[in-house]
Amino acid sequence: MKIRVLGLNGPGTRFPDLAHSETCYENVHVGIQKGKEVVEPFPGDASKARWEFEAKLVEKDAGLDLRGEFIQGRPGERFIYLSWGVLGPGGGFEMFRRAKLMLAPVDEDIMRKAEGEGSVLIAEVPLTADDGSPVCAALRPPRVQWSLSKN
Repeated sequence: MKIRVLGLNGPGTRFPDLAHSETCYENVHVGIQKGKEVVEPFPGDASKARWEFEAKLVEKDAGLDLRGEFIQGRPGERFIYLSWGVLGPGGGFEMFRRAKLMLAPVDEDIMRKAEGEGSVLIAEVPLTADDGSPVCAALRPPRVQWSLSKN
């Protein structure tokens, strides 16, 4: 199954984290987490970020389960991480917060249809939280919208 994550309206490349620390992050980027590594970073001020990857849908006694390099968590609690961090001059990524795109709320019928050839499971998520900071925490509808699209 193909999954496409669309991040919309980034908060910017500078983030003064006054709520949690005295730190002001510069050159802020957002990437998707593959295992323990953050890959495909986009600048924090991007109006649109797009990540696309393959996952495997598995039938289990308790229902459907998703597996793959970008799928995190235990069965029944699966999610996709979008990770925020500072991109260093050598390309190193120093993470300071993450958002979990929770997969449990995705309708099983949509997941089954996404397995069909030419179909894509799409997650649309605003990258900016209500307070103007980089979005974080566990995101479920309506904070993330799941849909099905033809390629």
